[in-house]
Amino acid sequence: MIRNDSAYIKSSKLDAVPTGKYGGSTAYWMTELKRCLVDKESVKYSYEEIRKGAVEAVDRENRTHLNADNLT
Repeated sequence: MIRNDSAYIKSSKLDAVPTGKYGGSTAYWMTELKRCLVDKESVKYSYEEIRKGAVEAVDRENRTHLNADNLT
């Protein structure tokens, strides 16, 4: 379902970076979070921006899932 549903199409793409209207994929933000916290690499976002992006990406994808199940 995830690969076929257009609402989820970008969710697992590591290169789905934030753009104008799109906030970035969950995979992208979780990778940035790992780079920041575990790998201690230099990232182009602050920890707060990464945390916010990750939460918004998960919320966006969960909202789509809940709407598809008629739970909202």
